[in-house]
Amino acid sequence: MKGGQPGPEDSDICRQLAKNGYLVAQGPRFRIFSRAFAECIRGLDSLGGLRSKPRPPGRDDSTAGRLEPLSQVNQYQVVNRLAEGGMGVVYQAKDTSLNRTVALKVIKPDLMLKEGARRRFLQEARLAAALSHPAITTVYEFLEHRDQVVLVMEWLEGKTLKEKILLEGRQEWRQLVQWLMEACSGLEAAQRQGIIHRDIKPSNLMITVANHLKILDFGLAKHKATETMATMSSDFSIQGGIIGTLDYMSPEQSCGQPLDHRSDLFSLGTVLFEGLTGQLPFRRNNPGATLQAIVNEPTPDLGLYQVEEAEALNGILKQLMAKQPSRRYDHAAQVAADLTDLLRRSKGIFRWRR
Repeated sequence: MKGGQPGPEDSDICRQLAKNGYLVAQGPRFRIFSRAFAECIRGLDSLGGLRSKPRPPGRDDSTAGRLEPLSQVNQYQVVNRLAEGGMGVVYQAKDTSLNRTVALKVIKPDLMLKEGARRRFLQEARLAAALSHPAITTVYEFLEHRDQVVLVMEWLEGKTLKEKILLEGRQEWRQLVQWLMEACSGLEAAQRQGIIHRDIKPSNLMITVANHLKILDFGLAKHKATETMATMSSDFSIQGGIIGTLDYMSPEQSCGQPLDHRSDLFSLGTVLFEGLTGQLPFRRNNPGATLQAIVNEPTPDLGLYQVEEAEALNGILKQLMAKQPSRRYDHAAQVAADLTDLLRRSKGIFRWRR
């Protein structure tokens, strides 16, 4: 990383790193496979993000941040624990003041260990919470409860798109396109406010019982004016410095480079591909190989998967998932317009069987 070459004592680990795709062997020498990835690692190292952090004495991360049923968080009474993800634990709760069901997301304490992370997170999350759009899950408020950060969100009934893909396999293309048109509408509203989601994926897209799409987890979003490699590398560095989910990351996000709204459009293209085929376009047998594929390999042809309207959908995917942001759509509204045109040109009447 720093321009030198490993010694003989490091040969075994270097061969393993090369096997997993992180290094490229050039005769007796090695290099990191991507210059951008090497710059990302250097940035993490300069900020201390590659150094392990000591666990505070007496800390038990397995139970930290957990809420028990019937416990109170201000006016919210916890009903039960629903799920746990990379950012925190989600609970169903009752708002005893307004007599309504809400979702509470308790942010994992480890994400707030770094100095200033809590302040930055609250500032950025409140900015994202100001978004008001039918396709974006409403965040009612942010609380600080017993040194924990808690997001209070609207309660949604339904399944995530990821759950639907796992249960049903590939989705009917017309229905999938309609859902993603709603996602585009929400992303366009966020773009107008300068907000980037940074973690668009099927498990963050809820399909409600009314068959409408809602984007979840805008709490990961960051205002584009503050997005730099330095802040990206320092925020939540316990997770390796890069926020998001590798399979759905844009090339620039996976390498820790500055982002704009077009990174979300690349991720949306990955969602479209997975919904149409039931598979991920760049998933490989290890993270290094997956990262190489995201950065270097073209998106697979939908015709290989016998997808209806493959030619037209390939054109949209090609522009969504261009490696260079400048070659992608400029706005989510343009994606929605092309998807609308495709639906209009498609033969037959759209009938979705539940």
